Amino acid sequence: MVPDLKYAPSLTIIPRRAILRIGMLLRDSEVAKTVRSYLLNVEERASATQRQQAMEDEINRFKEAFFTPDNLRNIAATMEENVSLKKENQLLIEEVKVLTPKANRFDSFLSSKNSHRIGVMANTFGIPGLGQNNMFQYLRDKNILFKKNGVNQPYRKYIEAGYFDVIWSSVNSGNMEVAVTLVTPKGVNFIFGELVKDGYIDEYGEILTAPEQEVASI
Repeated sequence: MVPDLKYAPSLTIIPRRAILRIGMLLRDSEVAKTVRSYLLNVEERASATQRQQAMEDEINRFKEAFFTPDNLRNIAATMEENVSLKKENQLLIEEVKVLTPKANRFDSFLSSKNSHRIGVMANTFGIPGLGQNNMFQYLRDKNILFKKNGVNQPYRKYIEAGYFDVIWSSVNSGNMEVAVTLVTPKGVNFIFGELVKDGYIDEYGEILTAPEQEVASI
């Protein structure tokens, strides 16, 4: 008759090292205390030569397990990636240093509640060759402004959009009044977008291209 193996006695063999590990994981038990006491006793009774040999054995086992060809390749790849990221971060830091003053200047200008003369706006953008005169010409070429009786004025739709204000200013000791076009913060943002679209500056205000020379009149 074949015995029923389901109910046969079994024996589990646990290595000595595994028992010590299990004992170290336990807390507040007599088993844990016994294991810790055993390890301390072994440490105290072992000679300096035995402790040194045990340490060298553990180091060798670690080297064999860790310093495999695959691990070494992974370490090298990680170090190379870290160096590359460090360089990229440094470039970004330098770029931020350059852009921050310009961003602060634009933010201060755009957050102003006051309207400004076209020349002030042109100087704030700081595009070489696109000062007041060329800025007027640029806005006329885009049919944003028109020139009447020697005075640059915005088309009505741009006034109604809130991009410009037109005021009257006295000249010749108050004997004559002339129209003066002022650009609002909203208008500055609009013109900034046009300059970006036309390739004069990028979205951060960095200069890309500029007119060759300043025109003679406004």
